[in-house]
Amino acid sequence: MTNTCDTIFVLDNDTPFEAELKQLLASEKLPCRIFTETSDFLDAFNPTWSGLLLLELRLPRIDGLEVQRLLNERGNQMPVIIITAHADVPMTIRAMKQGAFDLIQKPCDKGELLRIIKNALSLANENRKKYHKKQKLLQRLQRLSPRERQVLEKIISGGLNKTIADDLNISIKTVEYHRARLMAKMRVHSATDLMRTIYRAFPEGKLPRVK
Repeated sequence: MTNTCDTIFVLDNDTPFEAELKQLLASEKLPCRIFTETSDFLDAFNPTWSGLLLLELRLPRIDGLEVQRLLNERGNQMPVIIITAHADVPMTIRAMKQGAFDLIQKPCDKGELLRIIKNALSLANENRKKYHKKQKLLQRLQRLSPRERQVLEKIISGGLNKTIADDLNISIKTVEYHRARLMAKMRVHSATDLMRTIYRAFPEGKLPRVK
């Protein structure tokens, strides 16, 4: 299932391919925005764009791999699908290391291209949901007092109230007080919910620094 705001962005200077692609995407009611000049695309790019990018590797002046690297630096969240007639093994490896969702050789099967596009859009939607959930969690972490943050870190590391009290040189009742407050601020109802929420956002269980 795709988001109605999703757009297929295309950076390619292959005119015949662009015409075929427009027709294919129109048949699936998928909006597209095509760029033929790398500079125009980079000037227009916004990391909040929703959708995916179809990227040709062989482009004049700045090649597709460099475009991909620049987008990573600028915080791109969209899946990038490399589509080209000129890929070799080193280029493919570099594209994948830089996070490409897939690489398709031209000429390509239309059905296969659509399947990959829809899979990438589904991934983008899931990633967007995870991103928004993570941002909400970070906002909640910022509301914690320094002491509540300390207690939370001890809970994540498996500490019980008595152990936490000893480590922080405070009473068990004080630990219980801070524990209740931090759980309210984190909007969880149990230690299990708290741990599940933390580990879904931060699989290593390490809290990020907050400003």
